[in-house]
Amino acid sequence: MVCATVMLFVAAGIFLLTFPDASSLLIGNLAPVSEKIQLDPSADIDPQKPLAIPPHPIKAIYLTSWSAGSSNTVDRAISLIGATELNAVVIDIKDYTGMVSYRPDVAQVLEYGSFENRIKRINAMIKLFHDSGIYVIGRIAVFQDPQLVRARPEFALRSKKTGRPWGDAKGITWLDAAAPAVWDYNLEIAKDVLARGFDEVNFDYIRFPTDGDLGDVQYAFYNPATEQKHQVIQDFLKHARQELPSAKISIDIFGETTFIDQDSGIGQKFEDGFLYVDAVSPMIYPSHFGKGFIGFANPAAYPYEVVKYVTDKSFAKMKALTNAILKEPVNSTSTMPAAPPAIAELRPWLQDFDLGVDYDAVKVRAQITALNDSARAAAGCPSSIKNQQEKLQLAPCPQGEIGWMLWSAANSYTRAALAPQ
Repeated sequence: MVCATVMLFVAAGIFLLTFPDASSLLIGNLAPVSEKIQLDPSADIDPQKPLAIPPHPIKAIYLTSWSAGSSNTVDRAISLIGATELNAVVIDIKDYTGMVSYRPDVAQVLEYGSFENRIKRINAMIKLFHDSGIYVIGRIAVFQDPQLVRARPEFALRSKKTGRPWGDAKGITWLDAAAPAVWDYNLEIAKDVLARGFDEVNFDYIRFPTDGDLGDVQYAFYNPATEQKHQVIQDFLKHARQELPSAKISIDIFGETTFIDQDSGIGQKFEDGFLYVDAVSPMIYPSHFGKGFIGFANPAAYPYEVVKYVTDKSFAKMKALTNAILKEPVNSTSTMPAAPPAIAELRPWLQDFDLGVDYDAVKVRAQITALNDSARAAAGCPSSIKNQQEKLQLAPCPQGEIGWMLWSAANSYTRAALAPQ
């Protein structure tokens, strides 16, 4: 077949657009359409495919949707990742505002006007990252969603006092986590994200609210007399796996779940996520642990000790969960999935922001070292030791390194903390 090829120069690079048999694209006796066509530089390219060989373990940085929509910021991120041990990026698809960061092919999102074109050419953005071998994760804030509350107030948490949608300490409104329609709304967004070539979808705010006048909350769907909050979240994750059977799914949970056994009132229990997702990401920022945690007046000043403690606790819980899965027969009343995936991997969020103390390269790196030392211990490998030249020397240990993600709300990361490529 004879084809015509048009070369399109755009800021992101060079694309070749091929049209089938242009000689046949005639309008009456006019010249071929290919000679007349006017290409729209703002038009997106076709959806992409996930990376054929994803990196492992994942080492990511976080970008807001606004950053991901900036070609200069994306270029800087690609440069940083290419020069260091980083290999992945987490991008906001739906943040705490409830607005989707591009125009998705999701009927409800379009009907409610719940999108902003912050990332105008999202498929092209994915291609830029994939062309550099970078794994792309789409983050979706689930139950904190003021936009869906406005569009569908019947799904909102309501105030017993006023009958209006309830707001937390910041006035942000929340959805009832037990509403199946809310689950499906978010999963339709996730399906669109995955169809565009994102390698993984990350669910955040999969919990009940933690602050504000919690005694004033009225639920339309959740019944505290018949169900525990963590069971609601587990049911959502089970449903997500059923709807996204082959997708890579990760979830964000509070750091305190790593050492608290019971549901602390927010619906998150450390073990629940491991049954249905691929990676569990506790937010173990040292600055977020209170005064006196494991004996430190200011835990933020002790990143190695804090991260090592909570990661050790995490691996202990994972081991206990694995043993429980192996021992418990699957039946109609079992809480275990009928065909569970291999137990999810641990991939914590780490701190790269100043809070409680200035976080320089030494403190950021200390968290990564703590993770690896904990992983090595869990795998039965020796921890880091120093030789006579005072250089770190590690014996081979296939499971002695785990993934992690760095969080900076400003999307500014400490390059000196990262090992070179």
